[in-house]
Amino acid sequence: MKKTFHIAALLGLLVLSSCDKFDSKYYLTYFIASEREERSGGYYFKLIGNGKDKVDINHNLEEYGKCWGVIQSIPGFDEIYEEGNEYIITLLITYSGPSDEVEGHRHKSVEFLGIVMKTPAHTEIDPRYILWDP
Repeated sequence: MKKTFHIAALLGLLVLSSCDKFDSKYYLTYFIASEREERSGGYYFKLIGNGKDKVDINHNLEEYGKCWGVIQSIPGFDEIYEEGNEYIITLLITYSGPSDEVEGHRHKSVEFLGIVMKTPAHTEIDPRYILWDP
């Protein structure tokens, strides 16, 4: 009985150690517009930095193109956002689970790390350049 348990335990350890366990962390830096999308209340954003390390950002919005996305909610940021201000914020996205590229096999968590910049301003958004409009 003990021998069977030891063999099962060793096999279990072998399987666990051979699993491609995967934890990845990515920093995303968003520019958030000074107004919200009218119908959904989501945020207009431009992705201005992403990578394995925090990104140093120079605030030159034109460098990031004309296109805008809309994101519905950013936990932690929702409570402090004030219309009439532009923001640059940093998020930490953590993927964990098997490194299988099939979506749904990995867990994603989003953590709001903080505000890099907050400036009173009026962001000009051309509706023709909104990539995702709810």
